[in-house]
Parts: sequence; C-alpha cells; structure tokens
Amino acid sequence: MRVLVMAPFERGRSQGGSQRSTAIAERLEERGIAVEWQTVARRDSGRASKLRSLARGEPSLTGLYQRPTRRRTADLDAMIIAHSYLVPAIAEATTVPRIVDFHNLEFRHLADGRRPGAGVLRRAYDRRQVQLMRRLERELVRTSDLSLLVSDDEHGWARAAAPAVRTLLIRSVLPRSQERAAAAIAAARREPRSGELAYVGRLTFPTNLRSLERFLSAHWPAMRAAAPGLRLTVAGACDDAGRARLDRHPGVATLGFVGDLTTLLASCQAVVMPFEGVAGTSLRALFYALAGLPVIGSPQAFRGIPFQTGIVAGSSKDWVAAARRLADGTGPDPAAANAARRRAQALQSDPAPWDRLAEAIDAMSDRAARQTAAVSAGARA
Repeated sequence: MRVLVMAPFERGRSQGGSQRSTAIAERLEERGIAVEWQTVARRDSGRASKLRSLARGEPSLTGLYQRPTRRRTADLDAMIIAHSYLVPAIAEATTVPRIVDFHNLEFRHLADGRRPGAGVLRRAYDRRQVQLMRRLERELVRTSDLSLLVSDDEHGWARAAAPAVRTLLIRSVLPRSQERAAAAIAAARREPRSGELAYVGRLTFPTNLRSLERFLSAHWPAMRAAAPGLRLTVAGACDDAGRARLDRHPGVATLGFVGDLTTLLASCQAVVMPFEGVAGTSLRALFYALAGLPVIGSPQAFRGIPFQTGIVAGSSKDWVAAARRLADGTGPDPAAANAARRRAQALQSDPAPWDRLAEAIDAMSDRAARQTAAVSAGARA
C-alpha cells in the first residue's frame, strides 16, 4: 500500500506536530506501507486576508497555506492530512480516501492562545475564530473517511460530533530518534544536582511563555522561600525581550535554544512544566517519562498521557510542597519516575493502534477500488 502524508512541516522536525506525523509515518512503514511526504507551503497573510476569511465565515488558519501542486493520486491507497486547518487547502478532486489527523482540536488550541487583557475587538475576534474552527472541525469529522484523535477526551468530542462516522483513538507517540535521545538521557543520569530544576520549551510559542511567566510570578517566589537553594535553568528559543523578563527572576537563568539537552536534563533534580493549555497531548511529558526524569507540572502539563508521569501541582500550595520535598530529599520519587518510564516504553511499543490504522487503510483502499470499478463498469454500459 502507498500513503501520502500532507503536512505543514517537514518530516523529522522537533516540533510537536511533526513529531506525531513522523511517528505515524514510521509505524506505517514498519508495517510495509510505503509513505510519501509532501510539505504544504505557508503563504504570506496579513490583516486584509484575515478580514476576508472572517467575511466568508472561515477561520483565518485555513488561509495560511498555499494550495499544493497537484500530483498523480491514482497509485495512492490513502491520504493523511496532518492538522485540520490544512484540509481546505487540499480541495483536490480525488477518490483517494482522506484521513484527517487531529494532532489536537484546533478550536481548543485557539482558545488556549487567547490573550488576557486584549481589547474588546481582539477578544471578539478571538471568540469568533474559536467558533469558526469548532464548526469546521465538526464538519471534517462528519465528512472525512477517517479521523484520528489523540486522547480519550478529544476522541469523545469527535464521537459526539458525528456518532456514525469512523474515528480512531491513536495516542501520540514519539519518533524513533526521540526515543533514542530519551534513552541517552536516562543512561547519562547519575546523582542529580540538588535544587537544580530545568524547563524546556519553545518560548516563541505565546502560550508557553505566558505560562512560564505566570508560574515565575505566582509560585516561584514561595518555592524559593521554602527551598532557598532552588535554581531554574530555562532552555528554549525566546526573543530578547522575553529572555530579559525571565532573567529578572531570582534563581532563573535562560540559555536560549539548546541543540543537545542531554547534559542539562541528565544533571537536574527535576523538570518543571507549568503549562496551561488543554489541546492535544504533551509530547514533552512523554519524552521526560521515557528519559526517566522526575517531573513537577500543572494538571494540563500531562494532558493526553494515559498514566501518571509526575507530581501534579494544581495550586501554589502544591508547588511549595514539591519544593520542600526537593529540599529534604523526599521527592520526586525515583521509583515513580522509573514506573512512568516503563509505561511510556509500553505505549511506544504497543502495536495495536498502528495495526488498527493499517487495517483501516487497507479496508478503505479496497472500498475505493470497488467504487471506482463500479463507476467504470457503469460508464462502459
């Protein structure tokens, strides 16, 4: 069988969307399915383009990507479109079965990114974008041959939106290269430095930066008061202004982008994940679990992971309690980190979801071939 993956990113990139799509491609290839990859280019868009989309009743996300060059599709058994917002750009007349991979529900992602303190018009615009994206994603679940969802919660939403339509729960896993990177960190960990915490995240992503800054303002001072030796090293791409704001907090040092995280993560006592979004799955939490790293995070930091991967801190009291445990040597529990690693390895190696996906592609291909044969027979008659 042959499958085409159409994505707004290159295969093998470190960002979450590419990691999930790359992992899907690898699992299909491991089952003998030939996978092609076509990157859909982004187009320049400004305020006028967004207003035109708004006037048409379309979410502005759908206008950000160019319609890809048409390619011959007769030899394909299925087309996997990574991210729902890409589907309108691939309005291609084809009988190839269409699979939409909801890396996350984009309407929830848009809701996560709404800016607190924005003006009235901006808030109204953001609300409307969430509404339009929710409507589009509901329609895509209804009209696609197959929809892939990443978590029980998001799969439940899709089944409620279209009960009679085929959907599959395909939990996110990491590409093989990320598995190897996590294993290298686990092998390098010896005696971590007491009080040394790490944060890793792309801080050019507004939700990440806002979440980290709120954590540093709301919880970090009390944690340092409870455990004065705490230090936080922040790794991740960040603009100069954001980096300067982070560095103003006592005990915080920002490194910017770090290509190889092994040294930082192998020596820290724990990783913090003060994330506030709800969409999709935390691939970062899955990576930490594979690396055997103790994690302290908000409830949302562990979203989409079907097992316990760290200490959940839902309030300032919880963050302070975690700091005290770090200071007196009672936590996070290495045994819990090892248990999470075993569960993460089991998730990574579970063949069942990928067997189901391969079987679904095979069935859709057979059905499409029968339909094409029937049409051809009718035309000859």
